[in-house]
Amino acid sequence: MLRSPVYSHSLSPHPFQAALVSMRSGQICYHFSRPCSSPAGSGVRQQSPIVRRSRSGYIDLSAGRVQRLSCSGKTAGVGLYATDRDDLNGMEEVKLSDTLFSFRVGSFLCTAVSDGTHTYHEPARLLFANAPEQRLEEVLADSGLQLETWREWVNPYTCLLVRAADGVVLIDTGAGDVLGPDAGRLIPNLESEGMAPADIDLVILTHAHPDHIGGAADGGGALLFPNARFVLSASEWEFWTSDRAETTLRNMDLDDDIVSLLTHCARDKLTAIRRSLDLIDGYSYIMPGIRTIPVPGHTPGHLAVALYSGGEHLLYISDAAVHPVHMQEPEWYMGVDISPHKALDARRHLFREAAREEALIFGFHLPFPGLGHVVPAGDGWEWQQLSCTGD
Repeated sequence: MLRSPVYSHSLSPHPFQAALVSMRSGQICYHFSRPCSSPAGSGVRQQSPIVRRSRSGYIDLSAGRVQRLSCSGKTAGVGLYATDRDDLNGMEEVKLSDTLFSFRVGSFLCTAVSDGTHTYHEPARLLFANAPEQRLEEVLADSGLQLETWREWVNPYTCLLVRAADGVVLIDTGAGDVLGPDAGRLIPNLESEGMAPADIDLVILTHAHPDHIGGAADGGGALLFPNARFVLSASEWEFWTSDRAETTLRNMDLDDDIVSLLTHCARDKLTAIRRSLDLIDGYSYIMPGIRTIPVPGHTPGHLAVALYSGGEHLLYISDAAVHPVHMQEPEWYMGVDISPHKALDARRHLFREAAREEALIFGFHLPFPGLGHVVPAGDGWEWQQLSCTGD
């Protein structure tokens, strides 16, 4: 059932969006009366494969399992992807941006949009809070890292834009002005793709941590996506708007400045968006082909998002794993996981299903553009990043 903290009706009237709400099995589905806004010539409604030599590149993923291609030239770690079709010859020549990457999941035209990066200090303590030191040293060494000298981790933030027939959806808003000058670049990067903030119809917030909700409103409380409805788990709202949030975080042995950052950012941004916010249960159909999946533990209302279209499946994992080691060692939780055992249960369930269905995975914190697959390996999974190899 849809629940709202501010008004009893399901959707308040608002410009450009109107409109039509259909209930399926007690869950809300959004439908927007205006056409999906997209750059001229983007082919968002086109069903045939798309291959364009453009700033971001449009790569069709609907014809088969994604294959990795080797492309010429360095492209700042940007992935170049194609299916196993023969009609995509010559794609090696496509140059892709290091901030935008467009691809299809069935009829959805998706774009990975960089929000920049953030540097974390003493990352091993943050990422692998319960890892045995000897095993952690071995795992990091396999990745070319030395535990005793790994003092900083420059982590990419990547949001997902989805152009659908029923509207334009953004999953997470990045850090905004909350986490320093290297992050908060989502809106300029969207605009370089031809997408204005006012064009966004719906924003799915996977949880209320600063790197995911910081870009929802500016420091004065003005909405940065003024025509959008926001969707958030009801349990996430209830946690961060109560005194329980600060009490819980202070019992987690977090530094005082981290507790202050997490609580103040969540409350400020949630207050700013409250009149445009709809609260949902964990499993909710947002619009045809898009649903949320509860993955509690990292935060109480943490969500993953699944896209289904044309026989293709993408899973946006949010913070269920923020580093490939979390897939290899699925029992290692993060220092900011509020309920570690729930977080690990949710992670295992998510990756079992992803591996079984061979779903394409999108990771907010994984190397740009955050796309890959997981395959079973030992007691965990191997992360197979889809990436471009430069000559």
